[in-house]
Amino acid sequence: MTSQYQAGASDVEVRVCLAIPPSRALSHETWTSLQDDNPEFAEAVKYGRLLSEAWWDALGRKGVTMGKRFNTPLWIVQMRNRFGFKGADRALPGPGGSNPDPEKDEVTIYLPANGR
Repeated sequence: MTSQYQAGASDVEVRVCLAIPPSRALSHETWTSLQDDNPEFAEAVKYGRLLSEAWWDALGRKGVTMGKRFNTPLWIVQMRNRFGFKGADRALPGPGGSNPDPEKDEVTIYLPANGR
């Protein structure tokens, strides 16, 4: 289980790996029940999720140096969907230094004069 999480796997991927044939995956109910009934298993899942998030964080850190070869929007979607990542949803502060109101539908991002 740990090795899958270390490679960035999701809970669903781990549930497939833990299945005993002829089952194709542990059901959501079994997965939840195992965590509810076994504190050690629940702790292992929490640790595994931490390992998975660390793998995805490292991928993003490496991607910063890759330029156009790295698919930043795809990475952001993965982080948001897998871990509730909200960092990319925040706009940069405006010229006055104030952050935009997160309740508004429209956000303005100020770029340098050269557009980069």
